Amino acid sequence: MTNESARLILLQMLDGIDPTTGEVLPGDHLLNDAAVIRALHTAVLALTDISHPVRAPVNRNGRLNAGRQWTAADRDALAVLSRSGASMKMMCEKLQRRRRGVEKQLLDMGLPIPAPENAGKAWTQEEEARLITLYRLRRPVEKMARELRRSVRAVCLRMERLELYGDEPGYPRRP
Repeated sequence: MTNESARLILLQMLDGIDPTTGEVLPGDHLLNDAAVIRALHTAVLALTDISHPVRAPVNRNGRLNAGRQWTAADRDALAVLSRSGASMKMMCEKLQRRRRGVEKQLLDMGLPIPAPENAGKAWTQEEEARLITLYRLRRPVEKMARELRRSVRAVCLRMERLELYGDEPGYPRRP
């Protein structure tokens, strides 16, 4: 069995399909367990080869392919990474692209943008202190979110909770 055929079987299992029969797996099946799904994602990523042969490197801000046209191979590799649950950071590193370019391509392809690294995690005191510092510097909410590895919505909600209001675009307004 080749790595590619093994990867295709694992992708079917991740999609909740029995690779031997093609039928949808029942909801209580072992392959629908969260730990098993994470293990399958890890295996798919390990079997994924997204090398870019014969492309002359161009280095822009540490990304070899930044600013280059997206090829079919690039889009295929991005789709594989997206389906396998890769983080945005991993996608950017593997494809040697900037975050902005990867996000735009994901949107163009109709694929979901991965959740920020700290999504769903409790805010630490250090993060709140950093948010207050960024607020005092009047940084845009998008930059705060990127720096804190949170969504814009999570940053705005935390700002409201800390009563950090402002007239700047994106800032929560005083009630």
